[in-house]
Amino acid sequence: MQPITPSRRRTARIAAGLLVIDLIAMFVLTHVPTLPKAARQFHDKWAHFTAFFVLTTLYCIATPGRRPWLRYGSAVVLAAGYAIFDEWTQGWVAGRHRDPWDFLADLAGTFSAIVVYVLFRYQFAKNRPVGTDRSAQPSGGPSE
Repeated sequence: MQPITPSRRRTARIAAGLLVIDLIAMFVLTHVPTLPKAARQFHDKWAHFTAFFVLTTLYCIATPGRRPWLRYGSAVVLAAGYAIFDEWTQGWVAGRHRDPWDFLADLAGTFSAIVVYVLFRYQFAKNRPVGTDRSAQPSGGPSE
């Protein structure tokens, strides 16, 4: 596992900020009594899948650490918990209803995001040469 560098820490902070914005946007958009016409034309299950894909990806980026399976497990638990809360509270909004298929679309987005994130991280780590530390690389000038 790679060390947590200052740039990785900065990326995690940006992802955490975007995660908060995403959660607020998701809550507001899923509790609007009547959806805009453009949103009704977009299939509801794809919207749920995409929202939770983005949510889980941001969570994985925002939580660097040396225990990836703990991170992925907590991502599933938190996303499933929010999906349950979201579906439960939608039943109280006029024009909205609870749908177990929405919950399954949420989980599909969550698991897909984890798989894509793991594949990208694995590919990045595989293509990175061993022992490449920017501070240890030569300056590129002649050594005479």
